[in-house]
Amino acid sequence: MTEGRFLGKTVIVTGSGSGIGRATASRVAMEGCRVIAVDISKERLGDFAAQLPHADIVPVDGDITDDAAVGAIFASTGERIDGLAKIAGIMDNMTPVNEVSDEIWDRMFSINV
Repeated sequence: MTEGRFLGKTVIVTGSGSGIGRATASRVAMEGCRVIAVDISKERLGDFAAQLPHADIVPVDGDITDDAAVGAIFASTGERIDGLAKIAGIMDNMTPVNEVSDEIWDRMFSINV
């Protein structure tokens, strides 16, 4: 870890509520970054922000497949965006490919791509 490496930078991290997204958001926040932490779960974002009380974290809950939510994400960044870590993703509950419904496939594709 390099203290201050991201000082003065703003990065959007999707999937910040858990897993790799949370680890990524934590790391850049601890290195001085202003993190726009995005997740579909308001509760997980609140927990994440509470664990790093001195970090500059802006939690934004919303579904990244929704245009209004994407607008709220960009509105929360201010005048500058230095990076995007698009980490949000879902699985299809391990259904065999020939049994995946169109609805599940469309939702998974919208979020993951």
